[in-house]
Formats: sequence, C-alpha cells, structure tokens
Amino acid sequence: MAQKESELFTNDVKRDVDGFRDPLISKELDTYFKRRPNDGDAKELAISTVRNQVIDRMGADQAFQKSLNALMARKDKAGALKLIKSRETAAISEIAPKVGRMIFGNPGNAPAPKGDKVADAKGATPEAGWLAVDKPPAPH
Repeated sequence: MAQKESELFTNDVKRDVDGFRDPLISKELDTYFKRRPNDGDAKELAISTVRNQVIDRMGADQAFQKSLNALMARKDKAGALKLIKSRETAAISEIAPKVGRMIFGNPGNAPAPKGDKVADAKGATPEAGWLAVDKPPAPH
C-alpha cells in the first residue's frame, strides 16, 4: 500500500514538472523557432534535446538528488516542485540558447557579396591601395 502511494505521489510530481518544463523550454527557444516557423521536426528536436540535457544535468547533480530525495521521502510536493523549478529554470536558460543555435543556426549578419572592388567603390571611398576610375587606363 505504501509503495502504491509513493508511486502515485511520484507520478503526480512528474506530471507537474512536465507541465512546467515543456512550456518553459518552448518559451526559451521561441526566438529560434521564428527563424524557421514551418519546421516542426527541428522544433521537436530542439525541445527534446533541451529536455534530455536538463534531465541528465539534474541526474548528475548529487546535491540536488539528495535534497530532492529527502523532500520526496517526506512527501513534500510543494518543496520538491520549488526545488525542481528553481534548478531546472537555471539549467534551461543556459542550455536552450546553445541548442537553439546548434539546430537553427546563429543569426549573424549575412556576409557582403564579394565582387569587383572597383565596381564596389563607385560612390564610396575606395579601400587603401585602390583607385576608383570611370574608364580603363590607357594602354601606354
């Protein structure tokens, strides 16, 4: 009976954490989603990657696990959720931009097309070593 109650409590906490985690991940990745709004596969990949990295990080944090296990043993749902939310919020805000840039690319300025330096210089100051001319120089 105690095991069943423990399972129900754990499942209840997991459901609340999932209800908090996925919307926060989507919110953090929203600017990246706007770059390719119709790419549902990339969106799903980004969300699941962030989720998995956050879960792995939380699982590897021994101090977090010790505190969480103590709260879960006391069946302190509010305390457990508060601990999980505070730690996961920090992890998500750190991991999501990295994953977003990895999947959706970095939104840097597009490089200027390379062309004829003389043609590029018309109407602008020519670069050092170049002289803007209207016609080709005389052959002599």
